[in-house]
Amino acid sequence: MVPKIYLFGDSITEQSFQNGYWGAALANHFVGKADVVVRGFSGYNTRWALKEIDRVFPEAEHGGDPLAVTVFFGANDACLPDRYAFFQHVPLPEYKQNLTAIFAFIKKRWPSTLVVFITPPPIDEEARILKPYVDNPSGLPERTNEAAGLYAEQCLAAAAECGAPAIDIWKKMQENPSWEKEFLNDGLHLSEKGNKIVLDSVIEKLGEANINIDTLKPQLPTFDDIMEFVFFRWIESQLVFPLGSQEGKCDVISLKCLLRSSALFWPPPIVVALKNLAKGPDASNVHSGELFAVAIASMRDSLGLPDLHSSASLGFSLFFDEVS
Repeated sequence: MVPKIYLFGDSITEQSFQNGYWGAALANHFVGKADVVVRGFSGYNTRWALKEIDRVFPEAEHGGDPLAVTVFFGANDACLPDRYAFFQHVPLPEYKQNLTAIFAFIKKRWPSTLVVFITPPPIDEEARILKPYVDNPSGLPERTNEAAGLYAEQCLAAAAECGAPAIDIWKKMQENPSWEKEFLNDGLHLSEKGNKIVLDSVIEKLGEANINIDTLKPQLPTFDDIMEFVFFRWIESQLVFPLGSQEGKCDVISLKCLLRSSALFWPPPIVVALKNLAKGPDASNVHSGELFAVAIASMRDSLGLPDLHSSASLGFSLFFDEVS
């Protein structure tokens, strides 16, 4: 089964699969090696998320423990209790408790899964006044940056208590003096540049846990792997049936027999040399058709095979220069 990375959060996570946003970019980053699955729910706070978490991550799902789950809540919990989005507000102590409970649920279900907490982003209060989500007769923002900062602190505290990594987006974004316009598009949700910060931070945290494209195996052999294998087999055939030689006029059945059994009789040094040649010039230091012919001749000599015919050397040179 292909390993999974879950993204669990509110609308910032729900929107993350839009073109150029952090979820879609993360899926592209791990393409062929891990499936990135979005579990974002617009408007949700930690109270609602915890209530429904068993439906979000059903026990019946197969495939082993996911590699990681990002937990990205707090933007709605931090709504002020005396403004129009009061019904989304979750008090600070409960917010922290809910985060630790979410962590405990995930770790109980999937003990080996990495949980990464992400703090709520900063709030541009001016933009929230100009772009309210519903009628706002008071003319006051339903969220403030100060409140978001308090929830960010509690998110970090919950992560520390759980022994889990955390990403402080609230602080990181404000390191840019133009963060309001650079990283947010409505005072809360992230712009493409804001999404890039989340993407880079998530990749960094996953990498610190050794979850990266270098350590994960591809779901299927890559095209380069297939071509390397094909080229390996072709070079093998040239050791016995060189281009342009009388030996090269062997029948197809003999060639098939050679390729099927070759791994059984090549000495280890020859196998290493073949693999390096198949990987290309960077691995073999063979950068020309002439050197390619020399390499084949050297291997044939070590195997006690006759010298290459001059036409075979020319054939190797022409072939190498044509495909390189």
